Amino acid sequence: MVLALVLLLLNGGAMAQNNVEVVKSLQTFGSSSLDYRQRQLEMKDVKGSPYLTADFQEGELLMSNTLYKGLQLRYNVYSDRFEIQLNQQTIELDPVKNPIDTLYYSGYKFIRRFLQPDKNKMLSYVAVIYGDGSCMLIKQFRISLTPAKDAGAYEQSKPAEFTPAKPEYFLVRGEEQSQVKGVKSVAGFLNVDPGEVKSYLKSNQLKISEEDDLTVIFAHFLKNTTR
Repeated sequence: MVLALVLLLLNGGAMAQNNVEVVKSLQTFGSSSLDYRQRQLEMKDVKGSPYLTADFQEGELLMSNTLYKGLQLRYNVYSDRFEIQLNQQTIELDPVKNPIDTLYYSGYKFIRRFLQPDKNKMLSYVAVIYGDGSCMLIKQFRISLTPAKDAGAYEQSKPAEFTPAKPEYFLVRGEEQSQVKGVKSVAGFLNVDPGEVKSYLKSNQLKISEEDDLTVIFAHFLKNTTR
């Protein structure tokens, strides 16, 4: 369903470059507020949360080189959809069906990117951890849903439950990308010897499995290979 969202900006020095209070309507694809409420009702008995943050947070979005600020955003990790709260309605944004290039939310810069985990190509929202558009380390948040379990002869029933899952990390350069699975995947992407990466890990007490350490590793070898 095509929805016209009127995005209002508060005038001031910290606002978008065009420095106006009201910007043109944003035409996008999203679910109706009624559909959104129906899905919320369906999830009311599920334990846990599918969201990256419990509440809506102020964020920004970039579309057609125009930055819109002061928006209330929330990211549903399980459904991979951003939600925008506007005029007492909540609109869900499917990553496939909207023209928004970038969202800034919860301290992250989110972009849309085709990923190929297990060779299944899909367009997803991912967070940029390090780098710019030419070469980046990106992160895909993940939340799993455990189905409800009926009571058995010796156990009680269990409700469905959302639980955080280990995020996936990818190294991307243009259309090229590599999922981070260990030293070899990082070394291969950056075209360095795996032994050199292992030596750097050991001498600096770093682990590929730790996000902060992975960022340091990526930044170090990216800098050395682009000189």
